[in-house]
Amino acid sequence: MVILRGVTYRIEEIDDLSMPGILQMSAKENFANKVENDVENDITNAWNMIPVIPEGQNEFGIIGPDVVKPLFTAEFEAIVSGGTWYIEENEGRRATLLPVEIIDDVSERVIHIKWNNPKSGSYTLCYRLPDGVFYKRHIIVESLF
Repeated sequence: MVILRGVTYRIEEIDDLSMPGILQMSAKENFANKVENDVENDITNAWNMIPVIPEGQNEFGIIGPDVVKPLFTAEFEAIVSGGTWYIEENEGRRATLLPVEIIDDVSERVIHIKWNNPKSGSYTLCYRLPDGVFYKRHIIVESLF
């Protein structure tokens, strides 16, 4: 073991034959975490499992608040242009299922949305591109009622 600038390293190998008068060594940072490290097989974070997240469309394609207030207008923006906005729960229905409406399209990428009910709820805002790629963002409507 060797300590350089306050960090402990474990020496893996030493080469004192290549260059006379110079000692070369290969070192690896030493973590003394006996719970997560498998010392016998030299594996760090062996028991730290990363959760498997299913791949799909993410919520990062739509920029805006996660929580909105009822009867107030909220602004949302897509990271790309050329798509169409819609509310997933109301899509393809004659009567709207949820009391949320798209007020206006400020530009191709920016819209204003309003929840037209004083009570709380939630909806899924979607942005579909012509090539079939779409982005979703789940919005929570927070109220005192």
